Formats: sequence, C-alpha cells, structure tokens
Amino acid sequence: MLTERISTFVSGVRTADIPQDALDKARMGMTDFIGVAVAGSREELGRLIREYGSRMGGVAEATIIAGDQKTSPEMAALVNGTMGHALDYDDMSVSPISHPSVFLAPAILAVGETIGASGLEPLRHMSWGMKLPAVWLSRCFRVTMYRDGTAHPHSGAWGQRRRWRGC
Repeated sequence: MLTERISTFVSGVRTADIPQDALDKARMGMTDFIGVAVAGSREELGRLIREYGSRMGGVAEATIIAGDQKTSPEMAALVNGTMGHALDYDDMSVSPISHPSVFLAPAILAVGETIGASGLEPLRHMSWGMKLPAVWLSRCFRVTMYRDGTAHPHSGAWGQRRRWRGC
C-alpha cells in the first residue's frame, strides 16, 4: 500500500514541479556517477563484473558504461552500479547519509535507455530518488544524522527495531 501510494504520487509529478536546484543536484549526481563508473571500469572489479555481465547474457537493451557492450536493463544496472562503487568515490548525501547516485543512476539509466527516455525525464526520477529516502527516514524513523549513534540509522538491528514507529 505504501509503495503504491509513493509510486502514484511520484509518477504524477511533472519535471516543471521540481525546483531547479533539485534538478541541478540530480544532474551532478548522475554526472558524478558516470565519472566514477568509468574510473571503476578500469579496476579489476570492473573487469570481473563486465565479464560476469557478458556471461549472463540477456536481451541487449541497455549499455554497460565504458564499453560497447549491451545487456538486459537489470544486468546493466548491476554491472554499472558495481563499477560506480568500485573506488568508493561515489557521491554523498547528508540527509540521510547515503550514496544515492550509485544505486539510483544505474537503474534510471538502464530503464531509461530501454524505454527511450530522454531529456529531463531521468533527472526527474533521480531527483525524487534522492529526496524520498530523506523524507521517509525523517518521518518513519524520526531520526536525524548521528542522533542514534550511527551514520546509517535505517540499517541494522537498531533501524529494524525502529522500523515502523511513526510511519
């Protein structure tokens, strides 16, 4: 029910409704992700995950960054996300503390390429993907950064214990 409500709300938001600074942050996150994924592709982990993606096959619909290989959107997101986190240079969000671009951008790019999205559409999804966890954590967990003695209050036993309070 909650997922459906969030999906319905987000799908109804137009790009024009999103503040320019949010779109700029989304653009920066997407650009940073592509840069660190290209750098990560040159690491041993990058070679291994591209090889794995190639072995797994799939309908060639989505591009693997830093090459000419295409695969399924799911596999492209996995390969690109892995390369984007290989050097741990991915972006940082303060509220909540996380690395949003490394898990948002690979999926958005892979699905966007598959459905032919262009222009600001990927940035609209990226901006909401960066915003929703902060809103959800602040309302559902009623936590802010480090108040509970952890940088990731939404994870682990402490996060699970507080999981549904206030949602």
